[in-house]
Amino acid sequence: MGAQARETAGTTICLIVRYVRRQAGDDGVARLLALAGESRSLDELEDEQRWSTYEQKVALMEAACTVLDDPAAMRRMGETALDHQVGPGIRVL
Repeated sequence: MGAQARETAGTTICLIVRYVRRQAGDDGVARLLALAGESRSLDELEDEQRWSTYEQKVALMEAACTVLDDPAAMRRMGETALDHQVGPGIRVL
């Protein structure tokens, strides 16, 4: 990631990708990445150890709402976080 800011943990980014995949399939994920202007690979985006900038996170969140045609997608995503096998520390709690 180079000199980019470490503002958002990979858990959030991974959850966005996995939620969109569950709801809209691989085509939905491709559209998500295109709308967000994302150039990182899926492996990078689903790596919880990587960091993202705030702007990258917001772009993915906005794109997810568009792809899913659901302005409340982020809330629904949060409700299903434990289903997506992300954030092992959070699952323990």
